Amino acid sequence: MVVSFPTYAKVRSGGRSVNDGDICMALTNNCDIYAAIHDAGINRIVRHVMEQRPSLFNYGSPMVAKNVSSLCCKVNVAPEVTLAQNPIVTPQDPLDVLGTPYHMDYCVQLARGEIDLHPGNIVNLPAELTPPLPPQRLGLHFKMCAGLGCSKRGWDEPPPDKYVVPLSCFSLNLYAIAGCIIAGVPGNQVIRPVVDDIEIEELKPEGIAECIECYALHALNRGILPMVGTAASKVAFDMIDLPDSTGHIQVSASTAVPDNPAIEDDQLKLFVDIDHIDLALSFSGLGGGTPGGGGTVVRTVRNRTRTGNFDMTAAVSEKSFQKVFQAVLSGFKVSNSGSAGWGPFTASYDFAAHLEDGSLTLNSDGTIRVKELDVVWDKFMLGVGIDLPTIWIIPGIWSIFDSNIDVGVGLDLSGILTSEISLSVLLKEFYGVGAGVPNRWQTVIVPVLPFDIDLIDISATVGGLFQQALKSAVEKVLGGPNWFSDSILWLLGGVEGIIEDILDIPDDIGEWLLDMISDLGIVQVVLDLLYDYIALVIPPVFEVEDPYPILDADGVLIPVRLPVEYIGIKVDTQELTLNVDMGD
Repeated sequence: MVVSFPTYAKVRSGGRSVNDGDICMALTNNCDIYAAIHDAGINRIVRHVMEQRPSLFNYGSPMVAKNVSSLCCKVNVAPEVTLAQNPIVTPQDPLDVLGTPYHMDYCVQLARGEIDLHPGNIVNLPAELTPPLPPQRLGLHFKMCAGLGCSKRGWDEPPPDKYVVPLSCFSLNLYAIAGCIIAGVPGNQVIRPVVDDIEIEELKPEGIAECIECYALHALNRGILPMVGTAASKVAFDMIDLPDSTGHIQVSASTAVPDNPAIEDDQLKLFVDIDHIDLALSFSGLGGGTPGGGGTVVRTVRNRTRTGNFDMTAAVSEKSFQKVFQAVLSGFKVSNSGSAGWGPFTASYDFAAHLEDGSLTLNSDGTIRVKELDVVWDKFMLGVGIDLPTIWIIPGIWSIFDSNIDVGVGLDLSGILTSEISLSVLLKEFYGVGAGVPNRWQTVIVPVLPFDIDLIDISATVGGLFQQALKSAVEKVLGGPNWFSDSILWLLGGVEGIIEDILDIPDDIGEWLLDMISDLGIVQVVLDLLYDYIALVIPPVFEVEDPYPILDADGVLIPVRLPVEYIGIKVDTQELTLNVDMGD
């Protein structure tokens, strides 16, 4: 399906859920999707990466790589790094001494990295950057350590391949103030990161420090960051292919807020509009299993233990969620056949149907209500067998309709029957404990009974179709020339007489057929299969492995995984919100 989203009015909400009198401003009041990450969450991620993959941040000569105790700054590593005997230092060629056969040991380390989002409470900016942190700006702090195995007294003539001089170490603290804007109009937007100022402490004399800082500013703002912004813009604003060929999506940055991204409340906030979404969803397998097979997941409930701000928050507006949810439900296709009998009637059916349209409402009790979802009957074949009572034309001599099933009427109700379904579901968070697979957080759709289906209407032409089919069936049973069957039908009062007097079918044949469809259990078949589809077939709406892999294993290097402490979802009348805590 292809969906175009409307343009929202340009009213500033600041991206917060706040109360203004009796008005509640939702996170998505000025966008389709809202996303925010807390600076504490960013720093947790950075710390996990540095501890699980220390070789990305520590470099040195081979002797230093073999003897990490000689490093200038201590390296904190995760327990699995030590157990797996992964390298902590990435070996580099030693530093040649110009004009000699000798080499020097050295190390270069990024010992610390942290970010602080306005208003700022993590990074203590130096006086040269005129704290406090300005509005809509972030502060950065990096600690660099380096050392060189060099002595002014020489080496006492050791062999050239031996290293006997300990490292002479120093450290530098780099601070920066930076920001980002998204410029242009939707369809031609570009991300522009910028560094306002840099300060390198401990670097003397001042002239050298100023030269290096000035060079770094120009290199970043005129060279590196524009290329980064262009690449990021292409990834963000070009048509995005969804995983597993499930469709495409194109987004733009909302222009309905003055700052996008917004750096405030210790968070980096993004306001996104969905310009186009094309979903082609198909589902297989059962919920509670694991995509790709190989194991099962047993769902449990895990509550949040931390208090305060979440590390990450995302929200989807009701209108945006409606389009996605409709695409999910449109994947429901049902077909079935069966038969039943009662009184003088037997009936058989063979149908295939799918769902379309409908309206979706997010409710304050956490439920999602879908109403007036059309059941489109792609095929609906109804066969009616009628055991007519024996009728004596000449008593004791000549009778008709004396077999068990005298006539059969076939009706094609495809496109004639109109039906609607209404249902409610909950989005429920579970923690899945894996047997042979990783644990994972799962947000699944839980159906709420009862489901309602209304056989609203049936075409007015169906009565005439039934009468004509019944007339043809009776004429076939009677046989003989046309005048003969016409005469018998005349004696019986015509087809209308058979329907009204002999079969006692009410005047409204359409209503009678609707009652027959209900008595056949077709309605219950559709509802049961829809329940199973939602409860068992639709995969989790949101699924995250715990710990979540962000870097694959590389040779002897272990994969980098982020512990996910909590994922929770909230539904209210305006939007759906997802909250995430990363583990320490």
